[in-house]
Parts: sequence; structure tokens; C-alpha cells
Amino acid sequence: MKRFLLIFSIVIISFFEIAYCPQAISKNIQHRTWIGLKLFPALLGGNMNIKSKVGSDDKLLIVIIYNYDFEWAHKLSESLHKSVKNINEYPIRTSISNDISFEAYRSEKIAGIFISEIMPREQLSKIKNFGIKNSVIIFSPFVNDVEYGVTAGLHITAKIKLFLNISTLKESEIELNKLFFKVSKIYE
Repeated sequence: MKRFLLIFSIVIISFFEIAYCPQAISKNIQHRTWIGLKLFPALLGGNMNIKSKVGSDDKLLIVIIYNYDFEWAHKLSESLHKSVKNINEYPIRTSISNDISFEAYRSEKIAGIFISEIMPREQLSKIKNFGIKNSVIIFSPFVNDVEYGVTAGLHITAKIKLFLNISTLKESEIELNKLFFKVSKIYE
């Protein structure tokens, strides 16, 4: 069943074609965020070591990190919780935070971090370093964040694809299912 769900998710990603309208996306960054939020759970499901991220409550913790806009992060968290009940048979739990030191999560395992708004480079660097140190997948739907070192994001041309930073994956010691590399844009 796990294998079927993973393969199903990858097939959906590989055929996930959306007509790209540059004006709509440039006018509305939120559109990128919604698209990223739909791809993020499948990426987490592709983590070959996802079982090691299950918390003491038997759930996968997903942190929605924001800079200023709590309401937007809350809306994303609610949407994620409504649309995704399980990742690889593990229920999810979402948390919203603007603490880029992740102090509140010191005693918890984080399965993934979703960046809900554009972050200044200094903050993005701290989030990226936390992800590397703790083997956490960090997803940002915003332009240039993958090149800056975030684990994954979006690559938008005629199709929308996952965008993976290979060196960050290696540094983070995150092993993804090999099928993800076939359907994603790779940044080295």
C-alpha cells in the first residue's frame, strides 16, 4: 500500500501540468505558494527515512514558517491539514511559527518545513542550516531559494516540477526515492 501511494504521488507530480501565466504569478505570489503546498506532502512521502521523523505522538510534524503574515501561514496550515490526512500512513500535525531558531521544537522531530512567505536571505540561511543539521526537508515555493540552498521548491516553465537542491539533500543526509529525481528539475 505504501509503495502504491508513493508511486501514485509521483505519477501525479509527473503529469501535474498547469498552464503557466507569467502575469498571474508575478502579480500573485500566493499562487506559487498554493502550488507548492500541493506538491510538498508527496515530497515528504518520498523521504526514504520518513519513519525516523515520526514523533512521540505517532504523527509527522510539519512546520509552516512565516516572517510577518501569521494569518496567511494559518490559512496554509488549515488547508494542508484538510487535504492531507496521512503521509505514508502516518498522520500529520501542523505547527505555525516565525521562530527561525526552532527553539520550541528542540525536543520534537520535524518531518518538514514549508516556507510560507519570502524570507530575507539571513533568515533563509538560518532555516537552511537548521534543515541540514537536523535532516529536515525544507520547501520554499519562491524564486531563487533552491539555488540559495533550500532543499526543494518549484521550477515553472511550461510545466511545474519539483526543484531539488542535490548538495543540500546530501548535506542533510536526506535520501529520496529515486523516482523523484526522474520527475524533478535538479540543481547541483
